[in-house]
Amino acid sequence: MKQFNLVKYKTTGKTLPAGVLLAGCLLTSSVFANPIVSGNTISWPDDGWYQVQLSATYESLCEGGTSCVVAPGQYIVINHTNGQRYENVLVAGDTPDTPDTPDTPDTPDTPDTPGDGGQYASGALADKYIKLVGFAFDIYTGRRYAQGILSLPENYLQGFSPVYMDNAVPESVAEKVACSVSGAATFTPVYTGERAITAGWSYEFYACLDSITLSLDGQIERTQTESHTKRISSGGLDIGDMRMRQSFSGAAELKYANDRSDDTTRYWKMTDLSYAYSRNDAQWNLHDANTMFSHTAPYRSTMSGGFFVEEFYMTGGITVQVTEEFVFNTSPAEPDWDRRDSWYFQKGKLSITDRAGSEIILDADNGDFDSVLIQITRDGNTESFTQPWSTWAGHLRLSD
Repeated sequence: MKQFNLVKYKTTGKTLPAGVLLAGCLLTSSVFANPIVSGNTISWPDDGWYQVQLSATYESLCEGGTSCVVAPGQYIVINHTNGQRYENVLVAGDTPDTPDTPDTPDTPDTPDTPGDGGQYASGALADKYIKLVGFAFDIYTGRRYAQGILSLPENYLQGFSPVYMDNAVPESVAEKVACSVSGAATFTPVYTGERAITAGWSYEFYACLDSITLSLDGQIERTQTESHTKRISSGGLDIGDMRMRQSFSGAAELKYANDRSDDTTRYWKMTDLSYAYSRNDAQWNLHDANTMFSHTAPYRSTMSGGFFVEEFYMTGGITVQVTEEFVFNTSPAEPDWDRRDSWYFQKGKLSITDRAGSEIILDADNGDFDSVLIQITRDGNTESFTQPWSTWAGHLRLSD
C-alpha cells in the first residue's frame, strides 16, 4: 500500500528557551519599522503587503493597505513581503463618540473589515450597507472565521504530544491519555485510501482540564487529503479558560490551491456549522451556516447558502441568505472572456436582514457586468440605486 505523510511541518518536540526566542525577535525587529498604534488604528509603513490578525484566534481582520481600525485588544501584524511578524500589538482604543454612525470609506475598492471600534453598531442599516455586504462576503469566502475554525483544536494541544498536531500515518495508533489536571482525552488516527490518502485525527475530550484554567470537552475530527482538501467536523466541542470561551459544531471544508495538479477548483464550504467565541475584546456567534463558495480557474465561480451571525460591536444580529445562486461563467467564445481574471458575478441575489426587519438586497443581474442593484428597506421605505462591484473586489476571492 502506498504510504503518504500529509504533515505540513515536522516538529522535534523541543522548546526554545524564552530568552533565545525573545532575543531573536528583538534582533529581527530592529531591522524593520514597528507598527504604530493610535487610538483604535494600527498603521505601518508602505514597505510590503501586511495582514492584521486577532492574537487569540488568528482571525484575519485586515489585509493590504497601510492601516487597520480595530476594537481594543491584542493583535498580530505580519508583513508577508519579508515575513516579519509583530506579536502582541496592544490596542487600548478610544471610546467612539457616535458608535451608530459608520465612517464612509475613502476609496470604494479598499476592503473594510468588521470589529472596527463601533462601526458595526446596531441601527442605521442603510448607512453601513457597504461594510455589511463586505462582511457577509468575507464569511462566504472564508476570509472571516476559516482560519480559526481550521486551526481547531491545534491551538489548545500544547499539553499533549506534538504527534497529535501532525496528520496520522499508517503506523499511528489510538491512545487514551489522562489530562494534566483532571479528565481524559482519546486520540484516534484517521488514515484511509491508497491512491487518494485522507489522514488526520479524531479527538475526544472528557471534561479535560489540561492546565489550571484550560478546559476541553467534546469531540472533533480534523483531516487533510492528497488533493489539498482540509476538513473539520464535530458533534460539539467546548473550549474555555479564564479569559475566553468558544464552541464549535458542524463541518467545514477548504479545497485550496494546488500548483502541482491540473485541478484548479477551490472552495470553502460550511455545513450545519455553529462557531461561537467570547472574550472581553472579541465576541461572535455564527450559526446555522450552510454555504458554498467555489472558484474554478479561470472561468467559473459560484456562491450559495446562508447563515446567521452576531459580531462584536454589533448589537443584535443579521440573517444572510443567497436567494438566487451567484454565478460567474465564461468561455473563450464569450465576449467577457478577457475579464476572467478580474471577474464579478454576472447574476445572483443576496438578502441581509436584521431583527428589526430592515433589509439589504443585492441583485447582480441588473444588465451591467460592473455594477449591482442595491435595494434597502427600512421603516417601510425602500430606496434603490446601483453600486460598482469593485466596492467589494477585495472580499470576493477565496482565502487559503
